[in-house]
Amino acid sequence: MNIFISGSSSILASAVIEACFEKNKTMFIQDILPADAKDIPAAITRTTAGKTMDVVMILSGEQLFDGYLDKNEFASTPSAQVEQISALCQYFADLNEKPATLLLASSTRIYARDTLQPAGENGRLGDHYLANYFKKIENATKPAEQKGIRVLHLRLGKVLSRQVEPSLHFLPIFHGSVPLFWQDDKRRISWVSQEDAVRAIDFLLENRKITTPVNITSPSSIPKDTFHRELASQFGRKLTPALPKKLIDISLNAERASLYFADSDCQPVKLSRAGFAFHDLTLQEYFHNPAWSESTTTARNTTTINV
Repeated sequence: MNIFISGSSSILASAVIEACFEKNKTMFIQDILPADAKDIPAAITRTTAGKTMDVVMILSGEQLFDGYLDKNEFASTPSAQVEQISALCQYFADLNEKPATLLLASSTRIYARDTLQPAGENGRLGDHYLANYFKKIENATKPAEQKGIRVLHLRLGKVLSRQVEPSLHFLPIFHGSVPLFWQDDKRRISWVSQEDAVRAIDFLLENRKITTPVNITSPSSIPKDTFHRELASQFGRKLTPALPKKLIDISLNAERASLYFADSDCQPVKLSRAGFAFHDLTLQEYFHNPAWSESTTTARNTTTINV
């Protein structure tokens, strides 16, 4: 199986690549797409050497807002990424031998925030800044859908690893402390372990009857303050005092301030109905399970990696 992967620096992407190594799949990795969308076809052709891809994975979308973006990056990067995704999808849609499946890493933050119940895949979409961005990148896959490629929008909860600290929106004045806000105990956030996320992707590739979009998130969301306390404990971070939302609203413009209040309480309805079973159901057990060991000794036979 030939797999093209765009974006390889996220927690999800690194786990996907590791799993592909262990299963002897052939990967063609385009870590960073050209800034100018017009240069993307030539870059992909060089990376793939003209070979037919069975699966295309675009794994950069879900991580864009997980790190710090200064004002200039915040203004330009999201729109540039939408153009890059559109150009990439158009490239594969125009090929005579098209990939069977295209996976796009989207986010559960696409849903409306004011819903009282957890959102399934048919949940109402939001109209806030983050929701609008994820709607745009999902819409950018239309060229592939229109040419008969099976497209799946993977609406991911926060992807977590036991070893790799996730990117958070730190406040400079608190020197990298994990920020807490008033009312965080009343908000919930969806998450998924990187191991379950990889297993879910394998499951989706094998179960072709499942259609887009698909929530990939643990069935149990967690209060946002508990979520941040667990992260701080796991990775040795300090916590800020509980801060008022107005502090962020005053310090940043409305769009950048919204990144700190991106709640997502979602359910993996399609995966559950199809029979997929999540292994990691609570964040506390995932981080503190003493039975877990990193001693993976699976031999890695040679695969093709073009960067």
